[in-house]
Amino acid sequence: MNKRETHAAGRDAQLDLAAHPERPLAHEDSMLQYVAGFAYAQSHPRGTVLRGGRVGPTDKSQPTPVFSGKYLSVTSFRRDGTAVATPVWFVQDDGRLLVETGADSYRVRRIRRNPSVTVATCTATGRLRGEQVTARAVLLAECEVERVERLMADKYRVDMIFIKPIRALQAVLRRTKPRAKSVIVAITPT
Repeated sequence: MNKRETHAAGRDAQLDLAAHPERPLAHEDSMLQYVAGFAYAQSHPRGTVLRGGRVGPTDKSQPTPVFSGKYLSVTSFRRDGTAVATPVWFVQDDGRLLVETGADSYRVRRIRRNPSVTVATCTATGRLRGEQVTARAVLLAECEVERVERLMADKYRVDMIFIKPIRALQAVLRRTKPRAKSVIVAITPT
């Protein structure tokens, strides 16, 4: 049995197990060939098994989206399905996009209710500069805020010189309503 036949047998085994995990092994008469093919397919993947038994591309054939620039358009969804896009600052860390926002913002409320979002690079006014990508958003623990703020300060060093005085002025003008705590939203493109 050559490598191609072994890989095909292993892929068939993956599909069979994914589609019917309760079913006994399909090739009991040639168990050794079945197990060898399965092991080979696991160690040399050409495709990954998706839900429903379909074979999808591996990570090598499907490039991960690259987000560069200063602004990211995060689109979250209201209860009625209406999309609400907001341009935000972001940093990348371990394949995730990290965004800092107020804990009491409507964006956070929408993400808590529905973690499915779409993201794309954009301008400061929100005009899209790239293709929208579906993603999943998760709120991180409070202990992550300080680390992400340092990452943001490194990326937006010059912008912070202008933004910090404006935020301080806003805090003085809003004496009755203090600024809400910050929360970090981790966005993972799917």
